[in-house]
Amino acid sequence: MKNFGLLILISFILLRPAYSQQVVWEKMYGIRGDDNVQVIERIPGGTISGGISDRYAVSQANVSSTYRGIVMLKLNDEGDTLWTKFMHSYGNVMSLKNLPDGNLLLAIAVFDSLNINPIRLQKINTGGDILWSVDIDSSSGDIPFDIYIMPDGGALLVGQTDSYTGLSDGFALRVGARGEKIWRKRYTPNDQTYLYHVERCDGDSGFLISGVAGSRIWGAWLNEDGKTLNERIFWQEPNSRFLIRAGVMNSPEHTLVAWGSNFGTDSPLWYMGKSYPDGEHIWDSTFYGNQCASVYINTDCEIMLEYGGDSGLFFRKQDSNGRPIKILQIASSVYYNGKFINSVAWGNDGTAVFAGYAVIDHRRIYDDFWFCKMSDVGYPYLGVQKSLVAEDILVPYPNPARNALFFNSKYEGHLSIYTTSGQTIQTQAYQPGDKTDISSLAPGLYIYRFSSSKGVSNGKIIKE
Repeated sequence: MKNFGLLILISFILLRPAYSQQVVWEKMYGIRGDDNVQVIERIPGGTISGGISDRYAVSQANVSSTYRGIVMLKLNDEGDTLWTKFMHSYGNVMSLKNLPDGNLLLAIAVFDSLNINPIRLQKINTGGDILWSVDIDSSSGDIPFDIYIMPDGGALLVGQTDSYTGLSDGFALRVGARGEKIWRKRYTPNDQTYLYHVERCDGDSGFLISGVAGSRIWGAWLNEDGKTLNERIFWQEPNSRFLIRAGVMNSPEHTLVAWGSNFGTDSPLWYMGKSYPDGEHIWDSTFYGNQCASVYINTDCEIMLEYGGDSGLFFRKQDSNGRPIKILQIASSVYYNGKFINSVAWGNDGTAVFAGYAVIDHRRIYDDFWFCKMSDVGYPYLGVQKSLVAEDILVPYPNPARNALFFNSKYEGHLSIYTTSGQTIQTQAYQPGDKTDISSLAPGLYIYRFSSSKGVSNGKIIKE
């Protein structure tokens, strides 16, 4: 029996030798009935996550189902709960992202008795207080799966909607710094379209959106107003089964990495592939696995992902050529005692915090919030999304330059310079105040990448 009013902490020690090398801690927290973490984000000193709980469930009029209430949890770096808060919303927490001013943007798919499902955007501080809340109305079924945060605090949301054709269309929604709608577009490469990922285009001009189009991985390049400039099919599931999740990401090598998994438990298939922006194929690989929550690329161009289901949870690392480097079982999962990952927060300290739920009842009725922190996963490649803290953004000067460059970083790190085709032509260890000699470079445009404990910055330099 769970305690109705108090949060119960269940913390346990993992005994397997493989765990001791990378799992820092694993913890579960229960409030009442079903508790499920859906999103998580890193903040200084810990994490903030959002999920649903039966503790705040309500039955809606004229609706047979019960809607669970949305709660937020703040954990410190050791996994201890600092607070939990009810957000006075019912539905699903779909995305949570840091804002430039140190607050966070929360995107909720709201459920109500009238079957009108607005997107609710809430700006919250690290204390869980709601600074403002905006509902963006639609006719039905809007689900925002991902958010890209703009430097001014505005955002671009992508997801899935039923509001146009009655089927599943993808949508992109551009909002301002207080949630006001600027534009909205829909994308229909297939009658079952779900957009799961958005990021800046390589070159910091426009956006790359991607996701599922039936049984295919689909991506499109948009201008600043949401107009499609180009689109592409990255992979077709060989048996034409629907994909459950998919996306396309830029890599530090100025290539594209596509990933996705099919729907079904009889032969779950994972796909990973790399190509050039012009469509030229580099490699692809497949392996058996399902239920991925997150994929990311580290600064060494290694691809990191987790996957699993009833058979277990696994962390997988692949090199830049798609070859597996490490496959580590995070947790064993059986039908009555499974653990499931919904979201991952990758840190700039080489760690990742996995979040989801753990089944604690043999009838699979009761779930608890579940968290697991791992070390030694590498440093995340932030792509063209620069650090959101102004003092951490790397600026080269002078730019253009003739013989030497300086950078304003106050952190030591590693600097690489590439041609626009992705060829590495110069690398150096960097100390604050160092001069970068570019006198031997031919005049033209180059790309730099600077990695430090604060993350990664990319940009352009011009050699005169």
